Amino acid sequence: VSRIDISIGSWLDKKRADKVNDRDLAYLKDELRKSVEEQLSRSGKLAANGGGRLELVIEDAVNNRPTVQELTYYPSLSYKSFANGGAEITGVYVSPDGARTPIGYVRQEVDIREARYAYTWRDANRAFDSFAVALTSGQADDTLKPRTEKYYPGREGLFSGR
Repeated sequence: VSRIDISIGSWLDKKRADKVNDRDLAYLKDELRKSVEEQLSRSGKLAANGGGRLELVIEDAVNNRPTVQELTYYPSLSYKSFANGGAEITGVYVSPDGARTPIGYVRQEVDIREARYAYTWRDANRAFDSFAVALTSGQADDTLKPRTEKYYPGREGLFSGR
């Protein structure tokens, strides 16, 4: 891989009005890039040039703590609030010869016990790290099966059971 393009999916982009701001989205893109580049470098699959291209989309991300945007939009919300978070990533690997391989990964934390000690995007960052490991080991397929037992049928967006 010699190039990584990261964009924000439509479901996460819809949250822009009251849940996330541009700074949050830039942070998420940067964290995903760092995780993927670090793991690709560690596994020897990061090329300076001549390699393939990763086109990744952060479809959704769920925060552990309220974002600045949420605290502004919902005045009664407290930063002491906490929840389980996670992320959904899709994309495609385009090889140097033009062959396209779909990629997908979903991870949500299911144990609330550690969430109270988490920073805003901790579980999303863990999902990015897990995705990077799965990507380099060939386990980030496009089936979008959750990597946990939690499944949320009927909910659009993160972990929708697509």
